[in-house]
Amino acid sequence: MNINFLPNDSFIEPNGQNIDEVKSLIRKVMDLVIENSANSKQRPSLAQIENYNFGEFSMQGAPTEDILLQLQEILRNSMNPLTPNYIGHMDSIPTLISCLGEFVTTAINNNMLSLEMSPVFSQMEVQVLQKIAHMFGFDEKGGGVMTSGGSLANLQALAVARNHKLQVKEAGLTGLIEQPVILVSEVSHTSLHKAAMLLGLGTSSVIAVKSNHNSQMDISDLEKQIIKMFEEGKSLLQLWQRLEQL
Repeated sequence: MNINFLPNDSFIEPNGQNIDEVKSLIRKVMDLVIENSANSKQRPSLAQIENYNFGEFSMQGAPTEDILLQLQEILRNSMNPLTPNYIGHMDSIPTLISCLGEFVTTAINNNMLSLEMSPVFSQMEVQVLQKIAHMFGFDEKGGGVMTSGGSLANLQALAVARNHKLQVKEAGLTGLIEQPVILVSEVSHTSLHKAAMLLGLGTSSVIAVKSNHNSQMDISDLEKQIIKMFEEGKSLLQLWQRLEQL
């Protein structure tokens, strides 16, 4: 494959022969990002742009100057969580060290599929999750997995619960006689419905339970829903037993 058309700063050469070009590009990009962050107080949290046209994709790439100009436009027209006027429920201001950490992990590009592919991060993940579990009162057996957000966390948690409670990891859901259901608060996140759809349970399996003014699940309505589902022949035996124990 001929890659001679690529600029000298496309990759960091293993022998370091293009180190000056690489440092120059990194410095220019970092200057734009830092300047954008340092002046964020003067900009609103929400940009006024309505339509953004990225332009044509070139198989030969774009000159560095064009990329930097486009980066300026992206920074200027993106949502600005750095301003003191921003009050967001999800995307908060990132710490500087987390931004630098993202750069390091991206540059290393280790795949955490296996210990061989990621000898440090695979072990680090276990240790960090054990520390977090300990903060919540779990013992040394506590742990978990890292996900990119709450939606994937809910999907993974429900997948584990489905496979464990219903024993469908190998045979799938087709052998079940009763329809499994998921009882959730009426103010629960929509990711639970998406997870139910992806897991083969269907969105109709997600049953809403009333909540109070503190968004806490109403226990009395939970009992009613469990009885109703139980009478309809839904797969609620495990949950019914747990409620009786409470």
